[in-house]
Amino acid sequence: MADNFNVNFTPTASPVGLEEKRYGDLQAGYTGAIAGQTSVPRLIDQYDNRYGVPQLQGQIQQGNEQYDYLGNQIRGVKRDIQQGSQESILTQGQLNRMEQSRQAPLLEQQGILGQNLSRMGQNLSTAQSNSSRMVEAEQTQQAKELQPWLQAFSNENILGSMRMTGWSFENQSELSRLLANQQAGITLSEGEKNRMNQLAMAEQSFQNQLKLNSQQNTFARENYQLQNPDPLGLGF
Repeated sequence: MADNFNVNFTPTASPVGLEEKRYGDLQAGYTGAIAGQTSVPRLIDQYDNRYGVPQLQGQIQQGNEQYDYLGNQIRGVKRDIQQGSQESILTQGQLNRMEQSRQAPLLEQQGILGQNLSRMGQNLSTAQSNSSRMVEAEQTQQAKELQPWLQAFSNENILGSMRMTGWSFENQSELSRLLANQQAGITLSEGEKNRMNQLAMAEQSFQNQLKLNSQQNTFARENYQLQNPDPLGLGF
């Protein structure tokens, strides 16, 4: 006896799975785009070195250490004179002049060093400002380069929701036309009223799906970012 219950069946892919794959492909492309850009720490190092920030910082540190050393020497002059003059017949005035004489060259050196440190500080401030400005410009350019990917994520949320609910731009235009006619006082036929209600319900279904997709995709991006910190600090 022939089997009358044989049915040819071709399984189709789940729309949810297809949307997840599309989104996964987008995320992979976006991640690759980020990986191809220079990270913020490397940008900072690059421009700091270009403007001599590390060298200036080293020079200022050495200068501050020398300044403190001279200060200790200046303060030590009085102590050394007092300790060496305990058995001396020199008057206090003579001791003061001796102290001033020994301190004078040290004070002069310290004064010149202080002026140099002030200039180096100004140079460092200018260098850091130039470096920060260039890093900011690079980040702005990198953000522009990633903008198409961010727009693609937004588009995928919309188009994916349309594919999953059957909603279309044509449906939206038709609903808008019917609503505009109703608001303009044009009497709608029963068929048009029924059609408008059907479209309104379909639109609501689309909006619900869009909200769900957006929430799920945002969660997925945030979860991905926790596991793979964004080196540029630009976010998804």
